[in-house]
Amino acid sequence: MKVFSVPKHSGGVRTIYAPDRAEKRELRQILSTIAQPLVQLKSAHGFMPGRNIVTNATPHVEKNMTISIDLSNFFDSVVPAMVMGKIPAVCLEKCFPGGAARQGLPTSPAIANLAASGLDEAIRKRLQKMQIAGWVYTRYADDLSISSDVDDQATAEKIIAEVRQIVCRCGFKMNDKKTRIQRSSAGRREVCGLTVDESVHIPRRMARKLRAARHNYVRASKAGADKKELSRLERKFVGLLEFSLLKQPVEKTEADRAAAGRISDAQKIASEYNLRAPQPGRKVIPDQALGSAVCITTDPAMIYGMSAYTTGWTSCMSITRSTHTYRKGVAFWQRLSGCALAYIAGEGTTTVAGVRRPKMQARCLIYALRDGRKAYGDIYSGAGHRMYGPNEHALAVALSEQGFVPATECRGALVAGNVRQPCPLPFFDNAHVETVTLSESKTKAYRVRLR
Repeated sequence: MKVFSVPKHSGGVRTIYAPDRAEKRELRQILSTIAQPLVQLKSAHGFMPGRNIVTNATPHVEKNMTISIDLSNFFDSVVPAMVMGKIPAVCLEKCFPGGAARQGLPTSPAIANLAASGLDEAIRKRLQKMQIAGWVYTRYADDLSISSDVDDQATAEKIIAEVRQIVCRCGFKMNDKKTRIQRSSAGRREVCGLTVDESVHIPRRMARKLRAARHNYVRASKAGADKKELSRLERKFVGLLEFSLLKQPVEKTEADRAAAGRISDAQKIASEYNLRAPQPGRKVIPDQALGSAVCITTDPAMIYGMSAYTTGWTSCMSITRSTHTYRKGVAFWQRLSGCALAYIAGEGTTTVAGVRRPKMQARCLIYALRDGRKAYGDIYSGAGHRMYGPNEHALAVALSEQGFVPATECRGALVAGNVRQPCPLPFFDNAHVETVTLSESKTKAYRVRLR
């Protein structure tokens, strides 16, 4: 694990812990075991599902006074004793290098939220006991915001003094230099960089930054700036634009969570075997069960492990054998929107890089073509691999009933979708790759033509 320092805008340095690939993979697996109950963390808006900087600012709209408080060295202040009994025991062993939840670890935000839940509850109880009219309290990571209908200096100072005692008692420390009292009578109030007067919106300085970023990007585009500089300006402009839209978080559906889980599983396989990371995206051919154990899947983990999960056959695209250079091609197929995997399920399951999936006794790639046709490629099974006719193999029979034809009957047809990032040496039984330039962005991409 690397440790390095970066300068802070306010002065001083911030220490960052950067785990290597294997450590990060392990910590992300641990993160999935850490529960963040929404009821217990009702004041927390940073690093929380369904919440963001907008939900953090919204409760403070149209209040008369806002107090902003910052915690010093938030992650470094979180020690195992603060979350004892709230997280699995393995977290206590793996997630506290040097005795603290360090900034840069994937687990630290969730652990820090749990550690600060007692702080949040104590502040809410104290504000309730003080009987301050219209008070609200939210926390976004280390930024504490308290607003009320009261506009009184003495009340503000009393709140700050009470909060300071609670912060110290809970094991944290206030950064007094960043404590601010804002009054609506004196101008616009801000919560974590967002203005909260009659509504939540970006402050004027941010609007000026957005206009400047747009101007610089357009000017550089017209002047023919080099791709690296143009990309930098575009990222800055797009980032500011996304921030200015103040999008409310979208609650994930069960399907969204399932798709994210499949991408996460594929990421584990990619990390284990040094492959390009999977990319989320819509596939043209949907997942479906065709009966008699025949299935069509777009599961990226199944596509990455298509050879490893197939029993009785190990192709040159096997990811488990480092000598098989064609194995890197699996990421290409996962990215191609017009490509999916058809298979006959065998008995039981098998595990690759900790990811369990059904065994496949036969499988093949299938394609949605740009002319509307559907095709299947060579079928891999214990008998080897070759192109089977529509009535020569159980998988071919099932696909033929769904309108698929052998790829050899569609020579010259293009597969739907383009892949922007090349993957070296993908294995093409029935196809070859062509390089194209996308008209809308003038960038290079790759398409597949059957042969």
